[in-house]
Amino acid sequence: MGLRSYPRIYFELMFAGFTLIVGMSLSSAFLPLFARELDPSEVLVGVVSSAWFVSRIFTELPSGILADWFGRRRLLVGGLALAAGGALLCSAAGSIHLLIAGRAIWGLGTALYFMSSTALMFDLFEPSVRGRALGTTRNRASKIPATDVLNVLKSWSLTALYFDSFSRMLVMNGLISTVFPLFLNLELNISVEFIGLVMSLRT
Repeated sequence: MGLRSYPRIYFELMFAGFTLIVGMSLSSAFLPLFARELDPSEVLVGVVSSAWFVSRIFTELPSGILADWFGRRRLLVGGLALAAGGALLCSAAGSIHLLIAGRAIWGLGTALYFMSSTALMFDLFEPSVRGRALGTTRNRASKIPATDVLNVLKSWSLTALYFDSFSRMLVMNGLISTVFPLFLNLELNISVEFIGLVMSLRT
């Protein structure tokens, strides 16, 4: 099965996901500097970056269940709308608290989109070609009770995996997306434009 036989929505999902990630990565270059201007005490600067991360972490688990309850496409569109709304709120924020709220909404929408789009991928492709489209070969997903999802958390091996992912995301958002841009700009006097190019290399 070649790419030409993939449905159009597959490429639309890929484009939307890529746009979300690029927007998040590029904003990481200037958001800490913008936050520092709004809060000279720098107490809440770290919260600006972590708001996106924390909001996404605590939304991803229930978002899979919500996708089964309300449908993939509703959560997909709602996630994109929330992510766009959060980004607009950040751009218009006149206070550090509005900036934090915008980042949290941005993370919420991102989590809803990516979980819904992944679930939709399972619906679009049969197991024989799903590995090439998504990178996995699970069987078609069915509705899973919330209690079964929570019981998975009792697995020590999965808990270790969650902790590893949490730690990696904490380093990415706490150090690379917050401390690193501030260090480049304040200590090395590197322009925000160049910092944006450096941060975009991650994407």
